[in-house]
Amino acid sequence: MRTFVPTLLAGGFATLLLLTGCSGGGSSSGSGASSGSMFVNTCSLGCSSGAGGGQVSCAIVSTSVNNELSIYFSEPVDPNSISSTTFQLIDVNSGQVPVGTRFVDPNNPKRVVFRPLITFDAAGSPSFGFEANKTYRITIPGQAQGDNPPYVTSVGQKVNRSRMQCDIQTNQGVIDIVPGAPTVSVFVDLAIPGTPDPNDRLQDQPADGATDVWRSSKITLIFNDVMNPVTLLNQITHQATFITTKIDPDGNLGTTGDQVPFPGSYELQLDLDNLRTILTFTAPTGMPSGGAGHNRKVLVNIPANLQDLSGFPLANPGQITFIPETTTQPAVILPDSDGENFTDTANLDAANSSADWGGGRLVRGFGGGSGRLGKLIVRAGQTCTLNTNSQVFPLTSANSGINQPRDLLDNDDPVDDYDPTNPAAWPAITITDGSFEFSSIVVESGATLRFTGTNAARLFARGPASILGTIDLRGSTPADFDSFTTLGQTGASGGPSGGDGGAGGDRVDNTGSTGANGLLTITQPTTNPPLPAGTNQGIVNPGADINGRPSQGIDRSTGGLGAAAGGQHYPPAFPLNRDTLGPGAGDIQFTNLDPDSLNVCFVQAVANTGGGGGYGTAGANGLPSTFFAQSENLSSNLPPLVAGDADGDGGAGGTAIGLEPPDPESGHNLRRLAFEIGALRGGSGGGGGGTSLFNSHNNSNSTCVGSATTKTDRYYDCSGAGGGGGGGALQIVSGKTLALVGTVDARGGNGGSAVVLPINSFATPGTNLEGRRNRASPGGGGSGGAVRLQGAVVTISGSPPPGTSRINVTGGSGGANDFCDTTATCIGRGGNGGAGLIRVEDLSGLLTRASEAPKFLPFSAGTDPQSRDWLSVDLWALPRRRPESFTGAVSCWMRPTGNFFDLTFAPDDVGNPDAAARYGWNMEVLYDDGGPLGLRAINYRGPDPDSPFGTNDLETVLHNNLNYGLPANQRSYFAVRFQGAALLTSYNGSLCDVNVDTNTGTASIATGSLTPWVRHPSDLNAFSPKPNMIRFTIVFDTALETPGSVPSFIKGVRDLKIRAQPD
Repeated sequence: MRTFVPTLLAGGFATLLLLTGCSGGGSSSGSGASSGSMFVNTCSLGCSSGAGGGQVSCAIVSTSVNNELSIYFSEPVDPNSISSTTFQLIDVNSGQVPVGTRFVDPNNPKRVVFRPLITFDAAGSPSFGFEANKTYRITIPGQAQGDNPPYVTSVGQKVNRSRMQCDIQTNQGVIDIVPGAPTVSVFVDLAIPGTPDPNDRLQDQPADGATDVWRSSKITLIFNDVMNPVTLLNQITHQATFITTKIDPDGNLGTTGDQVPFPGSYELQLDLDNLRTILTFTAPTGMPSGGAGHNRKVLVNIPANLQDLSGFPLANPGQITFIPETTTQPAVILPDSDGENFTDTANLDAANSSADWGGGRLVRGFGGGSGRLGKLIVRAGQTCTLNTNSQVFPLTSANSGINQPRDLLDNDDPVDDYDPTNPAAWPAITITDGSFEFSSIVVESGATLRFTGTNAARLFARGPASILGTIDLRGSTPADFDSFTTLGQTGASGGPSGGDGGAGGDRVDNTGSTGANGLLTITQPTTNPPLPAGTNQGIVNPGADINGRPSQGIDRSTGGLGAAAGGQHYPPAFPLNRDTLGPGAGDIQFTNLDPDSLNVCFVQAVANTGGGGGYGTAGANGLPSTFFAQSENLSSNLPPLVAGDADGDGGAGGTAIGLEPPDPESGHNLRRLAFEIGALRGGSGGGGGGTSLFNSHNNSNSTCVGSATTKTDRYYDCSGAGGGGGGGALQIVSGKTLALVGTVDARGGNGGSAVVLPINSFATPGTNLEGRRNRASPGGGGSGGAVRLQGAVVTISGSPPPGTSRINVTGGSGGANDFCDTTATCIGRGGNGGAGLIRVEDLSGLLTRASEAPKFLPFSAGTDPQSRDWLSVDLWALPRRRPESFTGAVSCWMRPTGNFFDLTFAPDDVGNPDAAARYGWNMEVLYDDGGPLGLRAINYRGPDPDSPFGTNDLETVLHNNLNYGLPANQRSYFAVRFQGAALLTSYNGSLCDVNVDTNTGTASIATGSLTPWVRHPSDLNAFSPKPNMIRFTIVFDTALETPGSVPSFIKGVRDLKIRAQPD
């Protein structure tokens, strides 16, 4: 290897060193000794002369923290005599000695220099040998003043006769050591074309406009000043602060859309001896090739905001461009010369695969879905919300709460179906049936995956699924409800596929009840502050429904399977006017709360509360109750008002849905929660509470009823609270391993409760607004939902923290209403929801109800240690319906070795006389139909004499489609797709671990370079930037593998080859 350093450049560097080493003031007249004495002649502080041995003083006392001190002597100085004793500096207050170097100027032997040290912390911030705003004393001992030796001596061994002593103050900040704005020069090594050794080169040549830059050249930036490192690079990451390096593939600097980052690392060298800064850029794989047209350019953008230590910006910012040498490489076959033969798993992306890769072939796995939506990663602190009715992919923070790279599998073709150069036009996928097929799933600890919508949620992972955080399927709980509201509270929504709660009863329609005895015209007393209009009056409310409404059942139909009843209104007949007796009074009843007091006649009859939703177990009936004994003037058909009465007043809870017996588990049908038979259903909602007249009052000052003058003067018709929503339905399927370490929360929502307000039931009639607002009859709780887990191996972490569980299908609690403030037993409650259902299936045969039940809620170790009513466990049966029937594998990324920029993938050339070059990609299909030929390998693309289909190749017969929305004659047993990306040259990890998610800020690929999946590698040539690596995926569909079918004869694929030309 020969390296050449041109004489002119070497001389230029020598001149640079000479100039930066020189300083003004004093003679440079050689190194010989004179016949005179040795003394201080002058200094950079305006010193007086010490000729004749006189003491030297300084005219300048203010200096900077980085200014060097120069002392000029009458004779050339012996460098061995310079020390901290002969040239003393000390902080006069602290006694600290500043850190720096003392030396004789090699270009002026009479000049002695103290240069304060400059250091930089990890962030690049400078520190100086002199501290700011300190007073330092300079002392150079002199023989004539009687100072003790040692002394500065000349090369002729004369001792210094004159003492120098000065005090200086470092109050001038930082000065510009090299005056003016800094400049930069950029250098590279040039290749020498035509030499036999590719490492022959010319070193340190000007970079701008250079051609044939050596393939392994570094880029050296030399600044003619001591620069502020903070503006140059981060010394921890070794990345530039402002400088950028890019590659322009076509060399046309006017079109920037094709430019891609040229990553590398930077090293900083501060040359304080020569007052310059050297910044060196190194690309880990060297320079890219100059390309077939020898026009590919490297761009170095150097902005003006690079600064020296004194803050001066760069004087010559700009863009440096050069063309690397063109290196040619032969065409290659990926992943290697004999293709991917599947003999080992070195090229398998196991984190996103479930098909059986190994033993010399790839065959279908057991299930897990196609993975067409890419990876799902919900990171700690994030919440991702997916809508089961309509969810667009790729995910964005706007449509889901997280960002996801576009990594979608489909049947669209570039150019024909979309513009490959316009990423905004690349097709999206919209999921409308709740089936989300990811290549892998990770919900990190502290992350939440939430589902909304009315379809069941179905999560598929082609590879592993790891649930460390929370999956939220809960039914909703209504907010606390104000009974002054005109319409009853709307029932809460269910989780995905869960039934909604029933609405509460409305306030009564009192249309026409006017005049002195009307409910619409009750006089409202004057209060301070005034009460809202209509507080004591009825309202006009046409169409009012004063009963609590039933909930939706597990089929999401009102009053359907498992639905809870709403609470009936009370009393049975509402009054038509203010009368407390007679036909107009209806069934209104008042209770004398304190016979010894006046104004104590209140309605204390409660309406019926909503029942709880049913599913795996029945929901509970609502429980209306009151603390007070039976009131006066009860109609004979009215029930007694005894706390906890059990005569059916509350809304009935939903029944269990008629499941098959818990045993034997092999006989389960509905308990399997199978989507294909309509059994994957969320829980039912809770019923709504009815309307009541609770806390209404009359004007009697003696007995509560019995006089025609006794009139209702406070009419409180109280609307009811809504029921809770049913828990949602979820199926999680992994074609590999499903690990549940976090929580799947499918609880039913709690029933609606009355708003909590401080009240005084004995306040003056009409002045107690709070007693008007917090009397809603409660709603019932929704039932728990349904959760089905399936995988080759399912592991559920044991010993969940107390009060928690790995899966929770507990029904919601009924809503509550404290009907009086004097006792805790004076309550009304909605019914609690029943439990949902859980199903767990894998291939291990190690899971049992007994082993898994303690990990879930509800759980009762004493009464049902196996949770037989809501838990079942069995083996996972081979899926035969889409999307469960899909399974697949994806390769690691593949690229050739060597210096190249991108790859051009070979198109098909079926007329090529070289049979091996006719197809840009191909593979062999292992086929055995039981005939005399036995198992044989058949080319997938192109004719093959062993094919059973004559001149038609297997690709034509089998197609190459993903089976979504296609007629039966176009469906494929397997589909093959390819994807490209531009790997950053700084990446040096495994090609199985490349991070392609540019949303993370730590991606290993160029932004915008991840292509869609395509049918043929040559389709990738149309994308910009062009890829420099490729991977493939093969998706199988077991649904087509029926007895006697062509897919049933396919025993796998092997020897997949991709032809490419590195450029």
